[in-house]
Amino acid sequence: MPYTTPVNQSPGDNLSSLKYNNEVVGNALWFLTGRAQIYNRTAGNYTTTSTSSVAVDATNLAFTLTSAGTRVEVIVSGVLENSANNAIPNLYINLDGTDGPPLWPVPTATNTMAAGVNYPFVIHRVFTVTPGSHTYTLKWKTNSGTLTLYGDGTSYGMSMSVKEIG
Repeated sequence: MPYTTPVNQSPGDNLSSLKYNNEVVGNALWFLTGRAQIYNRTAGNYTTTSTSSVAVDATNLAFTLTSAGTRVEVIVSGVLENSANNAIPNLYINLDGTDGPPLWPVPTATNTMAAGVNYPFVIHRVFTVTPGSHTYTLKWKTNSGTLTLYGDGTSYGMSMSVKEIG
């Protein structure tokens, strides 16, 4: 069922079954069908030593979403660790082949990581896009050491969701 722009109602207007089905039920179904994707990692950790931006997982953490609206929300959560002291990890949400600004998930005064310390994070971004198909990919890099994004599903989990919000 396609999205139907709700009609402005005035006090005393009747809500017919046709209006209810088109404007309430139909639009609820439209919002809930095919407008969101999520991936929860449960099969192992990701690691990188790359000093340039690379996909974390080009298969499972790259979502192509066709939106009718212009606002898309991306949420990524997980736990990072690096093997080197003073490492600077960066995560990126890549939209249609272009990296966004680095998202700094480690809340320290120097924006660096201590070796072997787990840093839980949640990243939330809202993108303004043109209606249509767009690909959102999680990318990352580190300046030193081995960066690990935990996703074993036992001790730590990681997830990424992409959802049209308007």
